Amino acid sequence: MPKSVYAIKILWRAAKDLDDICVYYAGTNKIKKLLDSLDNILTNIAQTPYMYPEHNKQYRKITVEDYLVFYKVFSAAKTIRIYRILHAKRDNSLYLQIPSNN
Repeated sequence: MPKSVYAIKILWRAAKDLDDICVYYAGTNKIKKLLDSLDNILTNIAQTPYMYPEHNKQYRKITVEDYLVFYKVFSAAKTIRIYRILHAKRDNSLYLQIPSNN
């Protein structure tokens, strides 16, 4: 029986985070490694979305290189929304304002 795969939706704020990361590491080998790792993780959570721990009971958190990816699973819609991609050393509580209806 094939495994059910969830759709991944990268929200605008997470896309902006990723753009900022790409600009910061432009011209270095680090960006390719980070993007490859992120691609592997997104493929993994599409297949096993509950594998990673909950964070503040609102969303889940994955470590990818030096970054944390915050996401939420919507089982009924078979969708995963990526909310933020933030450096692990940041005070992420300042940046994690997720509307209650999302």
